[in-house]
Amino acid sequence: MPEFTSPQGRRIAYDHTPGEGPGVVFLGGFRSDKEGTKAVFLEDWAKRQGRAFLRFDYSAMAAAAARSRRGRSAIGPRTRRRRCR
Repeated sequence: MPEFTSPQGRRIAYDHTPGEGPGVVFLGGFRSDKEGTKAVFLEDWAKRQGRAFLRFDYSAMAAAAARSRRGRSAIGPRTRRRRCR
């Protein structure tokens, strides 16, 4: 799987499908990542249409998922308080 590495060393995994015309970029959101059903469905659509398609995971996605699997919240208490206000 291809990865982009930022100058700060952050690694971002992505998938790119070449194509013509306006390309489609999938920006994952709440409970959605580049391997989710929405992203895969849109990629299949783009392929059928002959359009370029890009999907990626934000740099913190893998670390957040690992913490969640171990039973800890991926979002700290300070962040939750700010979001609830």
